[in-house]
Amino acid sequence: MKKKVIGSRYIRAVQTHNFKGFKENQEIEFAPKVNLIFGKNSTGKSSIFQTIRLFRQSYRSRSLTPINFEISEEFKGRGGINLDIGYPGVINDLDIKKKLTLGVSTGLFPSKNQNTENSSLAYTYKYVKDFYKDEDLSTEVKSEIFIKDKTLLDSITVKRGSSNYKILFKRAEIFKEGSKTEKNLKRNTSRRPFREIENTEFKSIYPPYYYNVQIDPKSISEKLLKDLYVDFSLIQDEALDFLSLISKEIDKRHKKAEVEKKSSRFMFNYADIEKASEVYTAFKKTIEKKNHKEQLKQRIKWMIKNYSLITDLFLSSIIPEHFGAFKLEHFKLFKDGIETISKSLKKISNENFKKFILSDIEKKTSHVIYFKGEFAIDPLMEKNDYVLNPKVEDFLPFNLTENNFVLLFNIIMMTVSDENQL
Repeated sequence: MKKKVIGSRYIRAVQTHNFKGFKENQEIEFAPKVNLIFGKNSTGKSSIFQTIRLFRQSYRSRSLTPINFEISEEFKGRGGINLDIGYPGVINDLDIKKKLTLGVSTGLFPSKNQNTENSSLAYTYKYVKDFYKDEDLSTEVKSEIFIKDKTLLDSITVKRGSSNYKILFKRAEIFKEGSKTEKNLKRNTSRRPFREIENTEFKSIYPPYYYNVQIDPKSISEKLLKDLYVDFSLIQDEALDFLSLISKEIDKRHKKAEVEKKSSRFMFNYADIEKASEVYTAFKKTIEKKNHKEQLKQRIKWMIKNYSLITDLFLSSIIPEHFGAFKLEHFKLFKDGIETISKSLKKISNENFKKFILSDIEKKTSHVIYFKGEFAIDPLMEKNDYVLNPKVEDFLPFNLTENNFVLLFNIIMMTVSDENQL
């Protein structure tokens, strides 16, 4: 009996653009084991290592912008690097108008299929002059010597197998401590970023900020969109039947809730939800060794059979937890939404399917922000605003493929924020 060989993840390549002497957008590839780097003086040998070290201490750093030019306590004596010259000192030709890219690509060794096992994450930054305005700063800060310029995120590029996409950071919104925006951010995130701020002895003299983000539809490959359409076409009739069952179940629950209602708010039994999630996860494991087409067919068949359980998961996931209790009027919103989706997907062409997907991406990310390494709901949204929760997982038929990194923003969030991906 052959032993199963488990691959080890290694740094397959480094991406760099405008870092010191690397003027062009370059990818420097590495072998899985020992690598020798040699060349003439001042040709970029040290810059390659500096790129890796700077990326390492910036990635998941929980900073407002994930770039740390100075060593944090975590990396002192552990490969950290001090670049106190900052952005103006490391940017190519000392031209602060240029954008800076740092990225790392990983692979498995040994590998059966590098095309599906490779993944990469790259940050692109820009330097903004006079980012902080006088009105953003306190009187105490204004009386001191302070720097108004700031290094900000411009985009994050993610590649996993054949799936590529880019998250654009459209603008940074400054807010004040103790403001309504801060209270809403605490509600909308895991609170970890705020616990870190509260536990810090010396607080920053500069006000915090968050980013409004958007997925660049141009970055999504035609191949991925075509593959999604092929997958959907395989189970189109069953998927529409499934949506119809979900719609009827929601309608049934709405009527029951109206009869029994003691208030306009309804809370889920999350113990039941957790149990339902475990049942669904256990089912997925039973089909993971089957080929892709068979998985699609068996999954939709199982979902139709267990549509009531899937409705529990769907309804509990679709309302953001921080919005509090589930409101009765949401039933109609869900039902109307599902019926709209069903009509859109009925006998849909490849081209219209593509438009549907791209439109869905735009809608799902229109209220998403990025704050200290976390994606969350826009803090300026009111509690009663209806929005699909980015945490909704694979309970809709057009997400029946495990390779879907488009429709459900939570997968993108996981790819960017989960350190196990790199």
